[in-house]
Amino acid sequence: MKVETTFWLTLVLAVLVGITALTIFTASLQVPLIIQMAPWLIARGTGVTAYLLLTWLVVVGMVLASAPNRERWRKSAWLFPLHRVLAVFLLAFVVLHISSILLDRYAHIGLLGAFVPGFAGYRPLPVLLGTISLYLMIVVGVTARFPRILPSGKWLTIHRLSLITFVLVFFHGIFTGSDTPELQMMYELSGGLVLVAAFLRYAFVRRRFQVTRQKQQEIS
Repeated sequence: MKVETTFWLTLVLAVLVGITALTIFTASLQVPLIIQMAPWLIARGTGVTAYLLLTWLVVVGMVLASAPNRERWRKSAWLFPLHRVLAVFLLAFVVLHISSILLDRYAHIGLLGAFVPGFAGYRPLPVLLGTISLYLMIVVGVTARFPRILPSGKWLTIHRLSLITFVLVFFHGIFTGSDTPELQMMYELSGGLVLVAAFLRYAFVRRRFQVTRQKQQEIS
């Protein structure tokens, strides 16, 4: 394993453990029956952590693909291992999130509700957003891991669905969680971060397109 990958793996793991523990502890302060509500607490903690992982994953991905990084910063050797580590941890925490919510007898989501959009007994529309985002993550992840199963360059087009996935998860978290007011600042900061990153990413793309077009016009 490369030194960069080991470094990012250790750092991300430490941060994730801290975020999950803090989220569960904060949520437990509002729940009198902690033992009975343990699956919900774990589901909420792992869900918040997965959301933050997705936030970092999308932002790092946009920085990786940006023109400044490719032409001037050249930090891909550091950022790509981080991007990959974040993806692995995201998968792990999504699995933990779904598993714990299935064990929660108070949530009334069930196996069908978790994997079939619209069948959840608890807040079906927000849960539906989470289910759709799950399948989008699977498609994006599989095509990124095995790009050769698609025609040349098509995996990148599918990879851009990550931004749509983030939007779905964003609203899934806001409207599913009963403790959303306590996490309002987190949603505002993370949503703003992705919005700024997306704006800058596509602003650079547009600027580059305009420069290229201008040069072509000058040549012709």
